[in-house]
Amino acid sequence: GDRDAFVTKLSIKCRLSLSSSNGGATDPESGSHDYNPDSEVSISGIPDTGYLFIGWTGNVPSGHENDNPLTLIMDSDKSITANFALTLTPSISLSTTTLGFGATTTGIKTSDQQFRISNSGDGSLKWSVSDDKDWLTYDTVTGVEAGVVSVSVDPSKVSEGVHNGIITVSSTNASNSPQTIAVTLTVKELSDCDLPFGSFDTPIDDTSGITGAIPVTGWVLDDIGIESVKIFRNPVSGEQTEDRIYIGDAMFVEGARADVEQAYPEYPLNYQA
Repeated sequence: GDRDAFVTKLSIKCRLSLSSSNGGATDPESGSHDYNPDSEVSISGIPDTGYLFIGWTGNVPSGHENDNPLTLIMDSDKSITANFALTLTPSISLSTTTLGFGATTTGIKTSDQQFRISNSGDGSLKWSVSDDKDWLTYDTVTGVEAGVVSVSVDPSKVSEGVHNGIITVSSTNASNSPQTIAVTLTVKELSDCDLPFGSFDTPIDDTSGITGAIPVTGWVLDDIGIESVKIFRNPVSGEQTEDRIYIGDAMFVEGARADVEQAYPEYPLNYQA
């Protein structure tokens, strides 16, 4: 007799297995997802804060490992992993945030001063320097990682008085860009400039009985900038001279006298008094 024929239709699916490394997630989320054969599927890698997506691994179409989102044709089962890495962010570090210059109306001026740029973060720091005044000049405009910038002023472009400018150090990828240095230029008549002043700290005045090698310390400032300091001592008994005896030239040490820098912020070269 007749027999009824029953046909069971099988549902065939292609499975996509998604996973991710530390630092991010996927969309659709990690796990197994079933699709009809030859379906077009889009997947995305989503980095956490402080991370970046660096590519796909697994059953990825050749040449598309860095696509994000990635488009797949589900013609077979696939296993794919989204990979992430810590973001390397540089940070601008400056050796100073202020520079002071002095000048006379006759053209005498503070010598060139320098500041240092360094990277206190991660990754590669690419920086550029700019300013907002035509009396400011510097010898380095761009750089990578650490660098030294020499700054000079042109007092002929300004009148007598106090003038303020800003040097800006910028970076397209630094976390703290931009950073600035405040520059002050004070122009005076020569007759209005103060004489050098300072302190001879050690040895104390009128100290006697000193023998051998001892440290001689102190500091000195003026309106333009001290070029040199010569140190003399009084003759002692038995020395056939009444003149002071030359000991040597003082050495200026940058950053050695933070107290002087704080007490006299308006004076040029106060950081190496």
